[in-house]
Amino acid sequence: MVVIAIGVFSIVDKTIVDNIVSKFPCLSVLWEYDNYKIDEEKGLDEMKKYFNLYKIGIVVHKNDILHCHSYTLIDEITNYYIHKKPYPSLFSFIDSIDLNRFILAIADEWERNDLVRLEEMPFVDVKKRLSSVYVWCEEYLNLQTNVLTFDDSHPLILDIHC
Repeated sequence: MVVIAIGVFSIVDKTIVDNIVSKFPCLSVLWEYDNYKIDEEKGLDEMKKYFNLYKIGIVVHKNDILHCHSYTLIDEITNYYIHKKPYPSLFSFIDSIDLNRFILAIADEWERNDLVRLEEMPFVDVKKRLSSVYVWCEEYLNLQTNVLTFDDSHPLILDIHC
């Protein structure tokens, strides 16, 4: 299952995120993701240790709460870049975040020892980084056929700061 996770560094940061998400009727942050037995749990635990995070939550559309995944949010971004509408709810949520630093991770399956892609970036570049139909995939070009191939086998971690 694809998840979009947000990691925060303090209880104050968590409270800020909770207040922000409460303004979005279609979104939720599932802080107790371990109750869902998701495929990414062990990888998220490693990320929590690596960054010394206070808490990690899975950002989900209300339709996806039952299964704790972020497919609808990924689909919204994809549709936005293909059809130029509507503005993704994840982007609206990101626009509202007022933290000095937070972690955003996107993964489909993630074990403790998996390699990840780690990118540090200023807040203003987050949506630009996610501005692809494939959101977190890496693109590879076959020079013989001029065909792009996409690979989502490595989780993407964005270390975002002001």
